[in-house]
Amino acid sequence: LPHYLRRHVASLLGPTNLIDPENPKLDEDTKTILSHIKQSSVKLDETISDLRNIIDIRDNVKQAKENFMVSDEIDKILTVIKEDIITNKVEVKLNSNAQQPIESFRGYIHSILYNLISNALKFRIPDNKHVINIDINQDESLLDIIVVDNGTGMELEKNGDQLFMMYKRLNTNQPGKGLGLY
Repeated sequence: LPHYLRRHVASLLGPTNLIDPENPKLDEDTKTILSHIKQSSVKLDETISDLRNIIDIRDNVKQAKENFMVSDEIDKILTVIKEDIITNKVEVKLNSNAQQPIESFRGYIHSILYNLISNALKFRIPDNKHVINIDINQDESLLDIIVVDNGTGMELEKNGDQLFMMYKRLNTNQPGKGLGLY
């Protein structure tokens, strides 16, 4: 479905990209209308792309469960964001008593952990020593993964019901689309 929709958006973007908005033959109203059509088409194209990404993640979840160590996924994530961690002098503390692999959907768990950890990095307080604590506690029947940082935080009492909603951003001071936690 998203590919079908993107084809229609492309048919809108194509002609608007061919028209030079600075063409002196165009009156101001036409320039304004063309600009709105182009901006709306670009936003629609981005939304369709976001939906495609969400569908891809959900398709991956439908794959078979597999056994893996959560700490291995966290190590992969920390490797990906290593440069940001070093550049911003962030201290990451990983404490784990997990000895057994879990059986779950690796891509889904990776996505959740990536968004939690990268958000902890993203929403740090400038010029403060930033620390991200990741605790993994495992017993026979339960695995707790806790990601805590000393960043800007969020008002869960006020906004907690909106935290995992699509396109919902609780902090608009940083770039983002509000899809990560969704």
